[in-house]
Amino acid sequence: MFRVAICEDDKYQVDINKLLINKWGEKRSIDVSIKEFYSAEEFIIKNESSLSYDCIIIDVGLKKINGIELARIIREENKDISIIFVSGLEKYISYGYDFDAIHYLIKPLNAEKFSRCLNKAWSRKSLYKEEKEIITIKKFGDIINLKYSDILYCESYQHYVEINTIRSKIRVKKKISDLEKELDEKLFIRTHRSYIANISYTKEIKKNSIVLKNGVEIPVSKMKKNQVKDLYFKYF
Repeated sequence: MFRVAICEDDKYQVDINKLLINKWGEKRSIDVSIKEFYSAEEFIIKNESSLSYDCIIIDVGLKKINGIELARIIREENKDISIIFVSGLEKYISYGYDFDAIHYLIKPLNAEKFSRCLNKAWSRKSLYKEEKEIITIKKFGDIINLKYSDILYCESYQHYVEINTIRSKIRVKKKISDLEKELDEKLFIRTHRSYIANISYTKEIKKNSIVLKNGVEIPVSKMKKNQVKDLYFKYF
């Protein structure tokens, strides 16, 4: 999944961006999720964190809080996310270097250049995932490195936690609350006192449970129901 945010106050330009992004995703067989925001203020208010995205496309000429200021706010929180500036003016190009932007594109957009920028953003995401999305598990003296993408869900049994991966089950002596702290909160959710689920493998949300893509049903407590829904819709 490649998660993109578009911060642009021109509806016509938003539609063009979405069309080009979707065509790029189809060509490369990459699932794309796009959210649009018509001001920097809307992006800031509606998003708890820019970490929800892999790439943010920012119109420099946004009103009130402009695109440069928005990029500054984003970079204070997130040094790794890909930023692509879009503008009708060339005079702010130097800011692209200040914020380590992938590119500063001039309107009207050149489809080929835009695709190259998305390619670079996708490559950055892959590298970032490779470096960051791994958890180290100690199992009876052995050390196991697990990719987040391999973990389906975790279930606790007294003093042990069973980590269910796409290939096997790993049982470790650990409190589920301690494991929860080690996992990425943007991807994993404590659905119940005994369960942690990888939201990316969720196929369906039911009244008191979620169903994973492999058919396993995970209970969801009343207290966690809204949090589970929020993370699900934020991810997808």
